[in-house]
Amino acid sequence: MPIVSKIKQKGQLTVPKEIMEQLNLSVGDVLEFTVIENEIKLKPVKVMAIPKDEIWGWQPDVMAAMKETDKLYAEGKLKFYTKEQLEDLFTDLDAD
Repeated sequence: MPIVSKIKQKGQLTVPKEIMEQLNLSVGDVLEFTVIENEIKLKPVKVMAIPKDEIWGWQPDVMAAMKETDKLYAEGKLKFYTKEQLEDLFTDLDAD
């Protein structure tokens, strides 16, 4: 049997307790609204909070560069060094 809920002021809608429990929803969770053939589909979506000082890493150009780096590493075209290895390398370069 369908469960109904009334739209309140400012377009607010209460998700019935039964649905909250069935979908393991909590206050603050995010729902995605999609209109399909005059019907509304609601779907829970997981969102990730990104600290302001880390937003740069989620820019499309940065993510594309990281993906390319992963690809090159998988192909054996890149090598990663530890901090100590880099310090030794630069020490050797300075000695020359």
